[in-house]
Amino acid sequence: MSDRPVTENELEAGIPNLVAQVDPGLWAELSFFEASLLLGFLTWRNRKSDLNVLEVGLGGRLDATNIVRPEASIITSIGIDHIEYLGGSISQIALEKAGIIHPGCPVFIGFSAMDRDDKDAFKVIAAAAEVRSADLYLAGRDFGVEGGQFYFNPSPGIHMTATLPEFFEGVAPYLVQNFAVAAATACWFLWSHGRRSGVPWGSPGEIESLFSGFSQPEGPWAPALCGRFHQVTSLVPGAKEPREILFDVCHNPHGATKFVEALVQKFGPDTKVPGIVSILRDKDIAGILDVLSRKLHPIVLFKITNDRGLNREAIPSGYRDLLPLADDFTGAVRMMRDTLAATNSTDQFPWVVCGSVMAVGEVLGRIKVANSGTHSRTPHEVAMDHALRNCLAMRGSAAVGTGGDAGANQV
Repeated sequence: MSDRPVTENELEAGIPNLVAQVDPGLWAELSFFEASLLLGFLTWRNRKSDLNVLEVGLGGRLDATNIVRPEASIITSIGIDHIEYLGGSISQIALEKAGIIHPGCPVFIGFSAMDRDDKDAFKVIAAAAEVRSADLYLAGRDFGVEGGQFYFNPSPGIHMTATLPEFFEGVAPYLVQNFAVAAATACWFLWSHGRRSGVPWGSPGEIESLFSGFSQPEGPWAPALCGRFHQVTSLVPGAKEPREILFDVCHNPHGATKFVEALVQKFGPDTKVPGIVSILRDKDIAGILDVLSRKLHPIVLFKITNDRGLNREAIPSGYRDLLPLADDFTGAVRMMRDTLAATNSTDQFPWVVCGSVMAVGEVLGRIKVANSGTHSRTPHEVAMDHALRNCLAMRGSAAVGTGGDAGANQV
């Protein structure tokens, strides 16, 4: 918080205080997520925080985070996932996510409602916003990024624009879209509070100053997400020379589609990229592989050390005999190397590691990032290295050297 980590000791010290404030019968019924959320509330109160961002755990309407009355709500995207809890259609899932829209609190929508599924989701969300008298800001209409320029129109006659930092050159489109919705929400917050206090806010210089704080590679707010279109130079098991690996936690068909679109932008429409993939057994494995196979070839599957991890029986029949399954990431690296050699395939592109948050986290915790050498790194590379270091530090790993999702949120 405010560039000062919350330590394990701080959390442990807060638990007895929290337990003392909760009815014993209720405490016994709380899930881990619910208890952690309450511990977070207690920590924020003790730290006297001014502003907190809550990421909804599942859905929104019945999620524990929805007990707050937010300043604003964000719905970044809508995709088919967790159907056993949220429903099997886009409209049903959108209804659950629309539950975080509170009366009189604005909602920011991170998708543009252009294709059929997005239109269905937008209709549900727009109806909920109208019923609750909540202002609705839509990507592509009220805010967005065009030609390196961010724009936001918070009110009739008010038009904000600012140049994006150099950092965003070459960043995956879905990460730029996610930044746009976050930036629009931040600008709305500062603009609306400035208007109430009589201090205008929203000039290009003020917005660009805000962005520069986000995009300092070595700073706490660098827009580099560990595991999201995250490229590193790494020594993989059994290799003498480092290679490029591109990570992404695309754990449902919607996320896989966005990832593949970013791969097309980076490598062109016809290039195939090697993929090492692990998907949890309770996910839409066939749907994810259908999307990934449009761009990844060859594909090697691998198991992880988790009860929900992939096994042979969970692989859909159409892929079971087509794709090899390794017992772990080390085995997958060996299989990929053998497959490329057997097919005389060129090995000039990064290897992709994707398919599951748990799988990406497990691999990131094991790899060693190679020395970047003498080439000057871009701000994006520096920020990604910084993000990986933070990720590994949180995992308690010392493996790193000098290196080269879809959801709803409340503010």
